[in-house]
Amino acid sequence: MAPRATQQSRASQGKKKGSGASQHARRADDSDENDSEDANDDEQEGDGDEDEDMAGGEQAGSQKKGKKPNKGSVGGSGSGGGGTLSDEVKRTHLDELQRLSKNIVRLALSMTGKRAKLTRSDINAHALPPKSKAFNAAFIGAQKILRNTFGMELVEMMSRTERDKLGEEAPREEGGAKRKSQASSKSYVLRSTLPPALIKVASAKDNDLLTAEIQDLRDLGLVGDNEDDDAREGPLGSLLAWKSVESLALTGVLQLILCLILVNGRSIPEPQLKNQLKHFHLHWSSSFPMPAHHTEKEITLDAYLTRMKNEEMLDYITVSTMGGGGATQASATQHRRKSRVTADEGQVVEWKWGVRAHAEISEESVAQFMTSFMKTQWKDEQEALLAQDEDDEAAGGANPQKKNKQKGTFEERREELKAKADKYGATVYKDIVRAAGGSLTEIKPVA
Repeated sequence: MAPRATQQSRASQGKKKGSGASQHARRADDSDENDSEDANDDEQEGDGDEDEDMAGGEQAGSQKKGKKPNKGSVGGSGSGGGGTLSDEVKRTHLDELQRLSKNIVRLALSMTGKRAKLTRSDINAHALPPKSKAFNAAFIGAQKILRNTFGMELVEMMSRTERDKLGEEAPREEGGAKRKSQASSKSYVLRSTLPPALIKVASAKDNDLLTAEIQDLRDLGLVGDNEDDDAREGPLGSLLAWKSVESLALTGVLQLILCLILVNGRSIPEPQLKNQLKHFHLHWSSSFPMPAHHTEKEITLDAYLTRMKNEEMLDYITVSTMGGGGATQASATQHRRKSRVTADEGQVVEWKWGVRAHAEISEESVAQFMTSFMKTQWKDEQEALLAQDEDDEAAGGANPQKKNKQKGTFEERREELKAKADKYGATVYKDIVRAAGGSLTEIKPVA
């Protein structure tokens, strides 16, 4: 039998074990209750997430069906908060797109001042952030700004390959449809969108405007009171002052050369061009005055052609005059003097339209200009002869044979003359198209 002390110690240990077991049981019960409460909370949160997902799904479904999301729903424009964030994101995106569009506008105006073309690589490098995919959207925005604010637009130039194939029939596929043109040049120039009628009115001289401009110059002390206003180089009294920004004489020379190239089959040898320009008293050494903002006071025709070559208004190729040679495209950096030295060795220079001229002027516009000019000149000559006959008849000195040939009154003859002038103009236009070697290019509207 164990001593009493030992029994008491064992009893006390048993009580401690029992109390410990009960504490563990109570802790287990508390943990079970906490787990159940957490589970209930999770279920409630899960139900909330499901509700949000369902709301989002309903909103997406309504947007796909073209329905507006309800106010207060997730992603809506109500007090839910999602709509405000979406509007801010859209507003930020539009502001950034507007900034990029203005960058393209500034770059285009800067390149136009230098008479240089604007390439897509220039836009990506100087107007857009690196690796940007917003070119199309920013370009459309830039076109809107240019048209609405400056009356201009960016137009893509054709490639030299497309230019050299003008007049040739486009190759066709097996089904008979024409093949699509080659890849674009990705080079752009600014072109005016002002209607010709508006340009004509804005270029007309207005005496009130001229008087106001002269008075402003006098107030600034730039013009004396006793100076002859008509003999002075100054304002023209028109909204569009062409003379102050470019030489009108050189512009006329360029138009003349473009006309001669077009009616000679879209290319003309340099010796032949020299010969034809002599009929207009124009020589390679002829000099022309330059506007005040240019560094040089005057420029020769030879130097002007080189300048137009660099601006891509004109272009040239070297053609072999020997039996085995063919046409070779001249390098863009090659100076025209070098090509003329080559011409002494059995080759000749042929001038063509530049790709910029096709984008800014077009062959159709030049053909219409020549038709209008020749039609007006022919009509003026016929009207002068008619007026002379009328004066002779009034004076009684008309030839009897001419009197017998005259049919109707002079008013009827003038009406007939208008119809004949239109018929003569149509004939001239057909001759120009035939001389060019095919259908003429037109300026395509930009979307």
